[in-house]
Amino acid sequence: MPKKAIFFILLAMALFAPARARAMDPVTMAVFAPLALKAASIATPYVMRGMQSGAVHMVKIGYDMVGIFRLPLGLGQTLLGWPFGYFKTGIQNTTLGAVAPFKLTWDIALLPVALTGVSTGGNY
Repeated sequence: MPKKAIFFILLAMALFAPARARAMDPVTMAVFAPLALKAASIATPYVMRGMQSGAVHMVKIGYDMVGIFRLPLGLGQTLLGWPFGYFKTGIQNTTLGAVAPFKLTWDIALLPVALTGVSTGGNY
């Protein structure tokens, strides 16, 4: 075998080798448990605020997903409902439906920020 082939085989074996399992001593876990509980109690308000902000943001994302269906609804109202007085409503729904994918993309991009507890604005 050429030297390059052996080198690449050894490199692949080194890169993709399974990681070794490392166990933690039970005494060490018992020593660090009170510290972990104290850290968890300190972090709890921040985690709860992040979860609440993230949940509100997920509702915004769901609203934007439903808003995408306003585009075909508006087109139908504009094309088929204009004799019955639905032309203005159809134009409004078409416009809101055309903007909805961009709002959805923006809200999905801001989701990681919302999960940190920062308000991203835009009340619906």
